[in-house]
Amino acid sequence: MIKFNLNPNEQIVLIVRKHWIAIIGRVLALVMIIVVPLLLLMAAPLIPNFPGWQTGNMIYLYTFIYSFLILIAWITFFFAWTEYHLDIWVVTTHRIFIVEQRSMFYRDISSLTLDKIQDLTIDIAGFLPTMLKFGDILVETAGEHQNFRFVNAKNPEAIKIAINSIQKDFYSRPVPVSSVVQNNGGTNATMSSPNVAQNSGI
Repeated sequence: MIKFNLNPNEQIVLIVRKHWIAIIGRVLALVMIIVVPLLLLMAAPLIPNFPGWQTGNMIYLYTFIYSFLILIAWITFFFAWTEYHLDIWVVTTHRIFIVEQRSMFYRDISSLTLDKIQDLTIDIAGFLPTMLKFGDILVETAGEHQNFRFVNAKNPEAIKIAINSIQKDFYSRPVPVSSVVQNNGGTNATMSSPNVAQNSGI
């Protein structure tokens, strides 16, 4: 978990994560990569003039190829899981931190103060998203600031209600906020502006 340098009296209220549907498609594809070669080897004896995998040195060739496929599948799953697990929104009493894992060793971290949120909408389209309760969350910011979208968020309706409630409480007790961003070296740097701050980390 990334450590954020919070301001005095600032607390983490909500952590938004992706629904498991965001990774299940990749997992099923990797399972197919592992299972299909085994099924083909089992069906190989049914093919006329096809050498069985026990024939001569074929067992070593098949073992090498299959081991290579498993290695590729494992590495791909590890990358997919890292992106799924580290793509989060952290909502505090003053700000929203947007963490986007771009690759294995590269992530973007942005922060947005709650007073910059102009509109918060959710997009739940289709039968499956409705039944499984997942969808996209779009935050529109005031002025020329960047808009943010969280894709395949878990239970977006409840998240919207929670953020709106936190935002109302923020307006009822305004506190000066400074944006905190994690720099490339992994240390925290404090910026005086409360506006959206972006930085590429790790």
